[in-house]
Parts: sequence; structure tokens; C-alpha cells
Amino acid sequence: MKPDENRWHSDDRGLSLLSFTAANHRSILEAQTLTLMSGHNVAKAPEKGWISVIHPVTVLMGPNGAGKSNLLDALHFALHVIRLSATSWQSIGAGAPKPNRPFRLGNESGTVPSTYEFEFVLDGMRYVYGFEWRYDGMHREWLSRVPGSRWTVCFDRLRGEVIDWNKSFMPASAVRELGKVMDTELVMSVALRSEHSVLGGIARGLVKGCAFIPVGESSQRHRERQLAALIRSGDLNLDDVSQLLIAADTGIREVTLEHRRLPPEDFERLQNVAAALTGASGSGDRGAVEIAKVSDDDLATLVHTFQFLHEGEGDAEDRKISLGDESTGTRAWLSIAPTVLKTLRAGSVLIADELDSSLHQSLVEMLIRAFTDEATNPHGAQLLFSSHNTNFLEHSRELGIRPGCIWFIEKQPNGSSDLFSLADFPNHEAANYERRYLSGRYAALPRVSPSILRGLVLAEGDGGEEVNRG
Repeated sequence: MKPDENRWHSDDRGLSLLSFTAANHRSILEAQTLTLMSGHNVAKAPEKGWISVIHPVTVLMGPNGAGKSNLLDALHFALHVIRLSATSWQSIGAGAPKPNRPFRLGNESGTVPSTYEFEFVLDGMRYVYGFEWRYDGMHREWLSRVPGSRWTVCFDRLRGEVIDWNKSFMPASAVRELGKVMDTELVMSVALRSEHSVLGGIARGLVKGCAFIPVGESSQRHRERQLAALIRSGDLNLDDVSQLLIAADTGIREVTLEHRRLPPEDFERLQNVAAALTGASGSGDRGAVEIAKVSDDDLATLVHTFQFLHEGEGDAEDRKISLGDESTGTRAWLSIAPTVLKTLRAGSVLIADELDSSLHQSLVEMLIRAFTDEATNPHGAQLLFSSHNTNFLEHSRELGIRPGCIWFIEKQPNGSSDLFSLADFPNHEAANYERRYLSGRYAALPRVSPSILRGLVLAEGDGGEEVNRG
């Protein structure tokens, strides 16, 4: 069935990320900009809405150590500064350095502020927000928007100076409401903390609109926290989870919660939360109140009571298996899938480093198609992920990934990362992108040296003598 065109072109939705820029962050020295839209070079909104030009899927590729993870880390860290610089980071002792992650291979990069800038659309309004950050806090911060057809500065701020406010955006009463902002914190962080009437919604939309999902075998603890956070926000429903596991062909028919398996000291405290999670509490409001009373560690304990009903083979009876006995792939999918569903429903941004590290290729392709297909992504949600899998290049057309959605990262001789797009190269419509990439046409390939490995193996001979192959 053809999706509702008005729904697809609507901008009355959550966050759309148009671009992200970082400079002086880990391996990123010079400013690198990742663009997540195409075909629009003017300030005002496209006639068919922003959703018509954003990339639903963006892929980062390149060799180990080139900087893929560092670029995503820059995005994650920038959001952390917005969330924490006016809250928990204020408890850091006076004179102690604030968290910062500059390029470490340059002579002066440790003293130069790092730069982070987001270009995004929130509830139909286009913004650019950025800041410069160093071990001693903020050095510059700015926000602009497009209320009509032109860019308008909302505020500009330099360290140690009075903030320059646009009065049409921020009236004097709203400035007084914001209160004093110190150089060790961002304006947007203060606005988020205080739920400011003008800036609070923008800060919250940016921070809450980007979700990071845990992948890889080393992320089990992170996955448990992710599931606990979904329970707390009311975005984890066991019926949905069961359907998502069936969709992934895991052999699981149903997920239940055996809260009676809780330790006796936890049972009374968590049984109402368990009832709320399974929809048996009788009141959504009551369930939310009960969940608000418990800690994240308690919710993680509750996650360990999940039971997975596997269909028996032949005449064998169905069997229940605990979370700890499930495969790494099933646990990875369990932690990822509910967040994917939440992102598609909200029309927000999902970010994953090495998405395919613990998921089968067919599952990753199902996720990609969920974002590139209007039927399953009616609100314009976005998926941004890194990968080493060159098959995405070969199957990019059938997956709905255009050349402008594929980005390469390459390490330069000085150790810095260089970012460029597949769209920067001349490509024929029928070109085999994977073959061209592996042949070196697009660069961003590892410079492997088999001769070093061969020399190390041969060096194992006694006294450097030739190894006996007889």
C-alpha cells in the first residue's frame, strides 16, 4: 500500500540531523563535516519538507584506526557536554580539568578548543548550534535559526563576555529566567537543566532526539542499562519485544517476565514494576509512578528475570531459557530492536558504531530497509552507523542507500582523519561500488603489510636460521 504522502512530507515531527561538524577531537584535527541531506542549498525549507532531502541511512566506512568511531564519539561527546556541563560536571573541583578529548598528536592541539556543530531541524524549524570546548570549559557558543527564508542569529557568546542575544528570539524576561551562565557550562546545558521556556525545548529535542545503541560483545553491561532506560521511559513493552524477536527469526515465540524469580529482598519492591512492564498493573499512571521509585540497578535486576520461550523441535515441548543463556546475537538484537522501534515511531536519529559486529547480515539489511522504506519509516527517522562490511556497497541500490549516504574516512600521514563521500567521485549508474572500493578507487583502504607478518613468523627459527619445513 502506498504511504500517505502528506504524512511523508510532514515536518511536524521530531529531530532531523542535517549535518555534524567536529574539529580537534581525538583523530579529527581539521574540521570534518558529515552531511546527512542532499539536493538543498538554500536556507528555507524545501517545498516538500525536510523529510524529502534528509538521508534516512548514512554509512561510515574505512580501515581500522581511520577515525570512524572517533567521529561518532565526537557526536556523542558533544551531546554529553550539553547534558552534563551545567549539572554533574559542575561538581568537578575548581581548577580541575573538565572532560575534553582533543587531538593528541599535534604540538598545540591540547591547548586549542575543540569545535562541535549541529545543523538540525526540530518541529519544522531549522537550526545551527555549536560550541568550542576546552579543559577549562566553554570558549564560544552560538545558535542560529531560519524562521522564514533567511538565517537569523539567536545568540552568540564568547568566553568572559556578555552574551549577545537577539531580542526578537530571546526577550529580556526570558534572559532573566535563564539566570547566570558560567564559562564552565553551556547556555544550552543550563537551559536543559532549568527547562527554560525558550531554549529548553531546543536543547531537550537535540539531546533526546539522538539515541546511541550498544553493539559488540563487550557491550553487555551497556545493553542492560539500555533496556533499563527503556523500561523507565515506558518504551519497552514485552509484547513488542516478542514480535521483534519473531521478526528476527530467533526461534523465540514469546518473552515473559518471571518476577517471582527475583531475590526475596527485591520481590516486594519490584513486583509492581514488573506488573507495569507486562501491562498487568491496571493503570499506566500507577505503573509510571512505581517505575520512578526504583533505581537503574533495580531495573537491570528486573531485566535478568526475562524468560524466552523457544519452540520445541518436532514433538519436543517448548522450553524457557533465561537471558544469560541466550546467544550473543539474540541479546544484541534484544537491546537494539526496541530502540529501533522507538526511533521509527518518533522520527528521530539512531546512531551505532559497528552495527553489524554482532548481528547477522540479513538482520542489518532488514534494519536498513526499515529506514529507507517509507512504509516503515513514515516520520523520517535516520540511521547513522559505521561498518567494515563492504557488502553494503555492493547492495546499496537494493537497500535504498544513495552514493551521498556513503562516507569514507581515511587516516592521513600526521595521524589525522579525513572524511569524504562516495558522491565526491564520478560514478556510473551501474558501477560496482564494492569492486571499485576494494580496488582502491575511493582510497580509505588499510595499508596492510604481509611481509612484516612473514618476517615475524620466519624469525621464530633458532638463531635466525631458516625454519625447517620438512
